[in-house]
Amino acid sequence: MGGPRGTGHAGTEGRPHTAIERALIEKLITLTLNDLFNGFQPRLCHYAGV
Repeated sequence: MGGPRGTGHAGTEGRPHTAIERALIEKLITLTLNDLFNGFQPRLCHYAGV
């Protein structure tokens, strides 16, 4: 989106992410997306009489 073409994303130090950094980033994104997905799911009401 508006960035230079044909180059991968460089980390904050101007170098590509290492395999460990990529794995951590992927895990963080996966957890975040799962939490967002679950946060917007309808819930069953367990209150009596409702």
